[in-house]
Amino acid sequence: MDKIALGSSGRQTTRLGFGGSSLMGAMGRRDSLAMLESAFAAGIRHFDVAPMYGYGEAESCLGEFMQRHS
Repeated sequence: MDKIALGSSGRQTTRLGFGGSSLMGAMGRRDSLAMLESAFAAGIRHFDVAPMYGYGEAESCLGEFMQRHS
């Protein structure tokens, strides 16, 4: 997976990101976590969520996922 610099921070992320708008929407937490696991297994390390995604639960779901992968 290609990586790119995050400005001048010295940090990198993957060029391809995962948009979390589908998290916790029409699917439950277990399926949302499984989708995040698949993205992570594919090499994605850039995840985008917002307070309005998944009825406000996408950020919590991503936080739970990241606790296992940080």
